[in-house]
Amino acid sequence: MVNPNRTIYVCTTYHHVHVALIKCLTQKQIADIIVCDDIPGYIDLGCSLTRAGVFRHVYFFNRKYSPGYNPEQLSRKLFGRHRKHRQLVENELKIDFRRYDNIYIFHDGTKIGRYLIDCKITFNLIEDGLDHFKHLSYVPSKLDVPSSSPLILWIKRTFDIGYLFCGQSKYCKSIEVNSKDGIEIQHRNIIEFSKAKLYNLVNEQQKQLIYKIFLGNNKLPETGNAKTALIFTCPLYPENFVKTKEMHIEIYRDLITRLQDEGYQVFIKPHPRDEMDYAKLFNDVEIITKEIPSEILNYNPNLHFNKAVAIASASIKTVEYADEIENLEYDYLYNYADYLTDWLKASFEDGEKNTNK
Repeated sequence: MVNPNRTIYVCTTYHHVHVALIKCLTQKQIADIIVCDDIPGYIDLGCSLTRAGVFRHVYFFNRKYSPGYNPEQLSRKLFGRHRKHRQLVENELKIDFRRYDNIYIFHDGTKIGRYLIDCKITFNLIEDGLDHFKHLSYVPSKLDVPSSSPLILWIKRTFDIGYLFCGQSKYCKSIEVNSKDGIEIQHRNIIEFSKAKLYNLVNEQQKQLIYKIFLGNNKLPETGNAKTALIFTCPLYPENFVKTKEMHIEIYRDLITRLQDEGYQVFIKPHPRDEMDYAKLFNDVEIITKEIPSEILNYNPNLHFNKAVAIASASIKTVEYADEIENLEYDYLYNYADYLTDWLKASFEDGEKNTNK
């Protein structure tokens, strides 16, 4: 017998875990959570979640023990693909999703997202990041958006051929977004629930609990009385925005140098998937651990910066502890046009064509 309102969240980033925590705490949900190894330090985070007792069960999923299946032969793509992929995932994933009334996933192109489609299990999609579906043209997820003709899409959807992501699978029941305006996907059931509204639901006690879950006994660096600037990085090289690691470093060297020349002491909050060791690369910078969601910095009443800066990062939009916000959108990267990978250059060119129509 299925328990009423049994819920599970599938999380592959710190942001996902943060959102799941808020929903469970503020909506008094009885829910389970899967913490995937896409998250750096996912074992420690899962143990912290277990100690906090917010979720009924905390599960771990490690991709390397669950290889995917993406055959090149057309016949294998058309026949038996879902069965084979399902079997491979089940070697590691020992969870019966049919026990749940509500499955929430933030990225349906992951192995677990594919697995749900393999098993014909319906799920709810929550926007991967703040306004993620408004910026699909400028992120690697653009490759997940179906680009076939309406007839081909109908055939794939109807006969379960391959996978359709970004909520386009027939097994996706709903998509929750920060704002419907300007999103680059379609669905019959798009739910608008702003992140600002979500974050405002959290009381002080819940904030401190969430803060402790992510930070534990670790402390953030002190800002003191200096004139300070905080940079949120974007994984430009790891996510194939720029061609080389050196180009990634140079883009941030230019930004750090400019801020230091303006008299700022520079603090850096690396993106969780940013692999650069900024403390070794640059002199006189302070590092805020990347193993937390940026949003929980708002929960520290003693944190203050004169300026917060980001290149192509949604984190800047939630900052409450800086006097000045400098949001360098994706267009800023065009200052380094020779550094950009072909797919991102093409996105800029397509954007210019659409603007000039």
